[in-house]
Amino acid sequence: MPIGNPLDISLRALHIVRGCSVVAAEHPRVTRALLQQYGLQIDPMRYQTEIIPLLLQLIKQGQSVAFVCDAGTPGLADPGALLVRAAIQHNLQVQTVPGPCAALAALSLSGFSAQRFVFLGFPPRRAADRMLFFREAAAYQVTVAVYETSRALHATLRDFARNVGENRPIALASRLTTPQQRIWRGTLAEALQQAGSLCKHGPHTLIVQAPDAQKPARNGEIL
Repeated sequence: MPIGNPLDISLRALHIVRGCSVVAAEHPRVTRALLQQYGLQIDPMRYQTEIIPLLLQLIKQGQSVAFVCDAGTPGLADPGALLVRAAIQHNLQVQTVPGPCAALAALSLSGFSAQRFVFLGFPPRRAADRMLFFREAAAYQVTVAVYETSRALHATLRDFARNVGENRPIALASRLTTPQQRIWRGTLAEALQQAGSLCKHGPHTLIVQAPDAQKPARNGEIL
């Protein structure tokens, strides 16, 4: 599904959803409204891990099931991977309809090298888990991409700065592909100073430049 702009949806995605017997969505209301923009009167069922056995049974009975993620390519930072794993374990055929990806979009706009990078998803919330997460992130010698909510952005900027250094260049992307798209570039220290205004424009994709990388061009904020 699109990560922001409804026009990001592919013709194949619409074709697949139109032809499936059952559509299960993370957020049925959002999916229903999006599909209605394209003339598809489909009422998705809410996807939860508890209904995975039911979906598997429907597939075994010959029906086709579409899992629709909230935004972006399914299986990345969403519960779709659990359904795929279960289907594979039952020898059921699985196909993917590639979609937009906030991490890749932000990488392409960051100005940093994306030849080698690691995507770490959302940082954990528990203090002990966060400590391990940011230590591991600091050990990577490549560009790092993470997702974060507006509520937790300041804490994540702070923890990155503590572990990789306040002078590390970063790019912060929000509302990607929409008319309100924002790309902020600077250092972690500068981001912390401006965190109050940056936090208003979530959700966020944070790109941390690899250590010892070539110093990026500074062109401020690009709208």
